[in-house]
Amino acid sequence: MGQLVFNFDFDPIESVGTSAEVTSGRLEVKLAGLTVWDTNWTWIELLEHLARYWQFLIWEESLPSDLELEPFATLEERARRRFARLPDSTADEISFDEFRRTHDLSRALQGAWLSSLWIVRHGDGFRVSTSTVDATLSFQELLDELERVATKILERLRSHSDRRVELVRELWNSRKGWSAKEIVSVATGLSVELISSIAGGDLESFWELDREHERSSELMVAARMTGHLSSPELVRRVQVAMSRIGHLEAPELERLSASYDASPSFEGTAYEDGYRSHSGCEGRSVWAPAKSAQSVCWKHGASP
Repeated sequence: MGQLVFNFDFDPIESVGTSAEVTSGRLEVKLAGLTVWDTNWTWIELLEHLARYWQFLIWEESLPSDLELEPFATLEERARRRFARLPDSTADEISFDEFRRTHDLSRALQGAWLSSLWIVRHGDGFRVSTSTVDATLSFQELLDELERVATKILERLRSHSDRRVELVRELWNSRKGWSAKEIVSVATGLSVELISSIAGGDLESFWELDREHERSSELMVAARMTGHLSSPELVRRVQVAMSRIGHLEAPELERLSASYDASPSFEGTAYEDGYRSHSGCEGRSVWAPAKSAQSVCWKHGASP
């Protein structure tokens, strides 16, 4: 069993009903063994959300307004505090709300009162977080579970046909049909116009777009890091210069990346790295923010 599990218990189908009624039932979601959702609802809404925002979930890694990802549990609180200090934060607030609407699955269910369930791409994996538990999942584990969720809901709709079902089937089946400029724009945070201007000709080739593994290239990562530069021309010059360097092998960096554990801590990763090395807490991939560092360490077998 993986770290993120969706368990459906659909209601019996007693009559034809609507597409919403056909997908009604109980859903329990567990993250790192802890139940984070347990409610009855109409789950076609979750399928619609996954189908509509699939490419954003897979490719979007940049947080709006230069917000830091960690600590994940306080992301919304930190965003609201920042907006309150800004003289004109309307655009930033809209940007954050759009990001949350996409990456917080609780926003898929209009009218349901559920705790936030964030899913955000983080390098070659995903961060999945609620207010009480945070986990790092591999790309394939997260992908497999979300596709299993969609398949379960689609199975309930197999013999049902109305306009809503037709639309969600069409959306789901075409979820990977985005153009190169749309994908690169989501992955880098740059506008479609700037992306086209930088590449000049073949966008897919210039940006080294890896559709098969759905992973950002070095150029796309660099664009994400330099996108805050005030001048689009400066961003373009940086990208063109980098594209001329070519691929360089860096086995030591790859080894370090593979062994990196992105678990957050109260004081940030710098504190956590030092704490873990002296306490025997190495290798954690799950963090419960409500607990003290001492209790978490004890839970994982080190002396308190």
